[in-house]
Amino acid sequence: MFPVCSSLHVSLSSQGQTMLSALLFSTLLWLSLILALRFCLKLLLSYHQWMFEQHGRVSNTTKIWVTLLRLLSSRKPLLYSYQTSLPHLPVPVIKETVNR
Repeated sequence: MFPVCSSLHVSLSSQGQTMLSALLFSTLLWLSLILALRFCLKLLLSYHQWMFEQHGRVSNTTKIWVTLLRLLSSRKPLLYSYQTSLPHLPVPVIKETVNR
């Protein structure tokens, strides 16, 4: 079938090694930035204190929250753009749902 090679060795030049390491580093950096952005959005979207504030009064925490949310979100998101960033909601008990 296939000849068995006892020593399969591929060597890259110095420039090739540099290009490969730069590609690997940039890919890992891009991936880690995307995951960090999703995690930050998940934390921001789990903030609920703005619902309990008095009408017309906005706390400093909520102002900072809105500013960070606008910075991290895109201008025109698609329908399911933030689905992975949303916090998980508890599933209601079946008996309570049936009783309704």
